[in-house]
Amino acid sequence: MHKYPIYELGYDEDTYTYIFDTNNNIRYFVKFNKANHLFNSICSSCQNIFEISFTPSIINPTQDDKVSATIQEIIHLFLVKHECPLIYVCDTTDGRGFCRSKLFTKWCLEENYKDLFKHDTRVIEFNDFSLILGLIAFIWDNEFDSYLNEIDTDSFA
Repeated sequence: MHKYPIYELGYDEDTYTYIFDTNNNIRYFVKFNKANHLFNSICSSCQNIFEISFTPSIINPTQDDKVSATIQEIIHLFLVKHECPLIYVCDTTDGRGFCRSKLFTKWCLEENYKDLFKHDTRVIEFNDFSLILGLIAFIWDNEFDSYLNEIDTDSFA
């Protein structure tokens, strides 16, 4: 179980989107999309990878530990339901990308998840910014080590 309870979830099966409202009336959208556009076209094992994004309804919402626990549970629910790897992209242009990446790492190391999933990250450097790519997959996924090597860095340019 989590240290904190989670918010009540809504789920739209057609768009792979979870929605929840916080006690502060902030609505969060946690969306999963096929991540084919991030990989070299020859990567057949990458075709089942999803990308996660989450967005609050306001800019810079206040810290809420229940939000973190809820997003962590959503990730777990999605991975178990779809049995697929999950990739995330942390933008560093606002100076908080590495903090976001550390949060994903922390989630993956939680007691409830560390025996189910493995996690890895890569930093892609461009002229004026960098991106942190992270991958979460089941520990039994034999293709895990090759996924991040198949990233098409031109897809971010």
